[in-house]
Amino acid sequence: GEVAGHEPLHVPIKVAAHLLGCCRQTLYKMRDHNQIAFGRMRGRTMVPMAEIKRVHSLLYPTWGLGRGQSRRGAGEGAKKA
Repeated sequence: GEVAGHEPLHVPIKVAAHLLGCCRQTLYKMRDHNQIAFGRMRGRTMVPMAEIKRVHSLLYPTWGLGRGQSRRGAGEGAKKA
């Protein structure tokens, strides 16, 4: 299980696909092309969170820039009078 307040070290393929915004088949193809590494835990195929973060940073290199700020410009989140 997951300790409260901490992310898991490994997640199932289905969860990894969701986090990366792709389908399971895409993850298997990426593995076949040595673009992502899988592991096995208790008989289940799992993806290390470190791999998900690494691949995510390659797919979405600007994702972490300006987090918390709207990209739509001023007016978003403005105080009401």
